[in-house]
Amino acid sequence: MITTNSSKYIIEIPVVRKVGVYAIHNKENNKYYVGSSTNIYNRMKTHRKNIEDMIGSNLKMREDLKSEEDIKNFEFIVLETFEDFQITDIELRKKEEEYIKKYNAYDGYNCWNRTPCETGFFGSCERLSSSNILTKKYYHKSDVEKMTCYELLGRYEKVIKGGNKSGCNGYLLRNEIIERMSRGQNTSL
Repeated sequence: MITTNSSKYIIEIPVVRKVGVYAIHNKENNKYYVGSSTNIYNRMKTHRKNIEDMIGSNLKMREDLKSEEDIKNFEFIVLETFEDFQITDIELRKKEEEYIKKYNAYDGYNCWNRTPCETGFFGSCERLSSSNILTKKYYHKSDVEKMTCYELLGRYEKVIKGGNKSGCNGYLLRNEIIERMSRGQNTSL
């Protein structure tokens, strides 16, 4: 049984904390947005906030949010879920693409120039779990400043090997290394 979260919100969303594919449906004009996530409940909460703030999740959706009454036209649907480690990122994106086509979502709210396989989480065959993104640690500047030079370089090396040197962690670590070098602090191992 899928429960919903009834409280202060206008739109109810199913409480399903799993890897899966979901849809946002506008009952008034029958337009769909199809998405996928490693935790569809958390992702749908973000979409709900955007809709209830009347900004939508993209420009196409925003066009259909002219008044508070328009918010009531939207509903959230869980299309398919998967157990942890049952599906890879690439397989999930292919499932999302299937549902986009099934619900004609490119004529709805999905952007035709952004296919799911091009915008995947990891772009790999990593098996997904509903918790593997939630556990990612992001550094704060104050934490990075407290790191020893050895720890700083070691963590930056891991970020580079992981292929995400342009992400938040890579940016903070790299900038701290540059700052210490400009101060003449020895950052070599």
